[in-house]
Amino acid sequence: MTSAGAVAESAPADERRLLAGDGEVALHFAVIDGSAACVARLRKHGAPLDARDEKGATPASLAEQLGDAEVLRALKGEAAPAQEAP
Repeated sequence: MTSAGAVAESAPADERRLLAGDGEVALHFAVIDGSAACVARLRKHGAPLDARDEKGATPASLAEQLGDAEVLRALKGEAAPAQEAP
């Protein structure tokens, strides 16, 4: 089995930052991007919901700061509210 340090060393420079300790994971980026669909997919596949970035922010705390209710629902595994018919 490969250690995380070995993976970080062999990863491309762009990915190394994510693996080597600033704490941000793909879920942080999906939240910042406002992509509830991406958040839901990452959550479904086991993304770490409790990961903290270098400032201590979790994906949920970022979504709260951004006021993104749809992303917050996706983080909680809740379905998006039904759209009202026009």
